[in-house]
Amino acid sequence: MAPDPPVPTRRAAWRVAVRESLLGAPAWLYALLTLTLLSAALSAVVIQDVARHQRTLLTLADARTAAFALNAVEWQARARGSLDADLSAEARACLADLRRFTARLEQLSREDLLIARVHPHAPGDHTLNRQVAAYTGAVQTLLDLIARGQLEAAAQMDETQVDPAFTALRDRISDVRAAEEATVEIGRQLTLLLTALTALGALVTAALLAARLNRSLHQARAWHAEAKRQREREERDPLTGLWNRRSLQRQFTLAQAAGPLCVAVLDLNRLKAINDLGGHGAGDAHLTRVAHALQAALPEGGVAARLGGDEFALLL
Repeated sequence: MAPDPPVPTRRAAWRVAVRESLLGAPAWLYALLTLTLLSAALSAVVIQDVARHQRTLLTLADARTAAFALNAVEWQARARGSLDADLSAEARACLADLRRFTARLEQLSREDLLIARVHPHAPGDHTLNRQVAAYTGAVQTLLDLIARGQLEAAAQMDETQVDPAFTALRDRISDVRAAEEATVEIGRQLTLLLTALTALGALVTAALLAARLNRSLHQARAWHAEAKRQREREERDPLTGLWNRRSLQRQFTLAQAAGPLCVAVLDLNRLKAINDLGGHGAGDAHLTRVAHALQAALPEGGVAARLGGDEFALLL
């Protein structure tokens, strides 16, 4: 006799339910999940971009400080009418700082990831190269004139070149700073929007997946229960509830492998007469009473089965 197929376990039913919930989901649910993940990725990019623009604001503040420090050195040199070693060293340090901050701003401008590309009003070029080059060149020439004692030429150059260059640089820094602050605000708004979309998409996706999983689990539980009932129907006698012949054969094989056993076969007398006198309902009731009596009298580990008709068997 071929072995009976096993009844699916509850864990197996749950695995099937989870697999059906995920792999059997409609295409629009996968699209929603993809959009949610894309929104989360864009939100991360915008956050990184906002951090880059905030670093630009800090670098602009440093560049502005260096420009004002260089202007102060130039003013002190003109006021003294000479350029001593300390002022010369301070001027070189200010020039180096200003150029370093300018190079840093240019590098940050090239790192713009998203905001300037997706927002039509986001600022573009934030470099200060032209203004810084004009101002530092004019200051160096002015300091050289002061060092050579050409104070009148230095005063004229300060009025015609240095002051206008400093004013242009200062205004340019202010413009770029305002543009960067606007960009940071744009980035914050985009971050809030993308974060809200990500959260909404995640909640909707989770709710839909949970609903599908709950429905699949309900179907899996029903499938498991039906499989169990079907197995019992195949193994039980429908009238008496005892094991049937097929189940008895399987249990006999198992019990025989476990050790010695006793088999008793019973045959009811005058069942046909009961059927003739009271009808088949009376005969069925008699069979049921006998089955209950056998079941109640069984010792622990015993098996009672109905072989068919009026025949019963016991495994002891």
